[in-house]
Amino acid sequence: MGDAKENREQMQEYLARKLSETGEFSRIERKFSFAGDQVLGNKRSAHLFAELKPEFTSDQQPQKYLIVVHSDESYTEHEIMAKLRRASELGMYTVHILYRYPNSGREGDSGPLFRRFVLDKDRAEGEVAYRHRAAFNMESLKEYPKQRRDNFRRLRELERDWIPRISGNTILFYQPPSARLKEMLKRYEWGTVILKGIGKFGRYREEPSLMIKEPILIEDISDFTLSPLFRASAGEKKVGEVVSLAPLPTGNLSEQSIRRNLGKLHQALLFGLGDKASTLEERLCIQLEISENGSPFLAHYEALSALRNGQGQPEKELGDDGKAAVVTKFEVPSRSQQGKSYFIAERKDYKTGNTAYACSCPGFHFRKTCGHIEELLESLSQPKD
Repeated sequence: MGDAKENREQMQEYLARKLSETGEFSRIERKFSFAGDQVLGNKRSAHLFAELKPEFTSDQQPQKYLIVVHSDESYTEHEIMAKLRRASELGMYTVHILYRYPNSGREGDSGPLFRRFVLDKDRAEGEVAYRHRAAFNMESLKEYPKQRRDNFRRLRELERDWIPRISGNTILFYQPPSARLKEMLKRYEWGTVILKGIGKFGRYREEPSLMIKEPILIEDISDFTLSPLFRASAGEKKVGEVVSLAPLPTGNLSEQSIRRNLGKLHQALLFGLGDKASTLEERLCIQLEISENGSPFLAHYEALSALRNGQGQPEKELGDDGKAAVVTKFEVPSRSQQGKSYFIAERKDYKTGNTAYACSCPGFHFRKTCGHIEELLESLSQPKD
């Protein structure tokens, strides 16, 4: 793990490279200065400027993005909001991405962000109020399984409040490469940690922790582009969004546009935005019909479409050759997020006799297989009573 400057530059290099690979951007520039503008020019070493080509925008005009990367907690709330307001005035979308320090908070690791929850050991002996709070926290955390407890984070206001508040209540982290971990972006939301037990004066207390949060992984993002945020954000301010892209080959402008719209559809379905998803599906249907090389895109679109429907009876659909196939949908619970479900589509082709499966979870989106499908196949193979 390098210092804050090295980590910031590592993030900028990765983001610039991945955005360039999409072929969607006409200009990508690190440490963009915004000469003459004191608000936007402040802390320009954390900037990455990107301009989307007009052929990928709805109004056929270039779309500008300012990515602000954070490798420490040096930004204040005032600076974040002032930069957002000024960028919005100039028609520019702002995106914030933070450095995910591995196992931050452990002894010997000084990473300032994504810190593990570890009680401070260097508090003065005489701080009675702190000792009571520490004891209460430790007693409360015993209510949680060790695996969950070890994942709790003690967050700064930057990552806990300021950035999620303007980014649709989620936050993006850059995961640096290591011997065990792949370089990528990870999107989280913060789960509430409830502290409960006997407090300072012998009274029972139950309260949500303000500082301690549980990171809930929304998606891993290996390939991505930028788009305006179409979820709840900071009022009328222009907030940008990182949109995950499927690992599909693209050659011409039409294929790049299909891939981009598939990514936006995945985003809309992931966050339950039905109206936005319907609009994107209409646009994609037209694009797929006129695409000369639509097969990989069509297969991915069918996988995403499983999100639109619940579990039900088999229904008929026509394949490209007019031959009937049967699609059965199964609802399966998420293994990482309590209360969340995904849908598996089982497609039986009468012509070939083949059966294919697709899942709406992020894992299948990238790996073309997932544990949900494996568990379903195992359950289907069990003899029925």
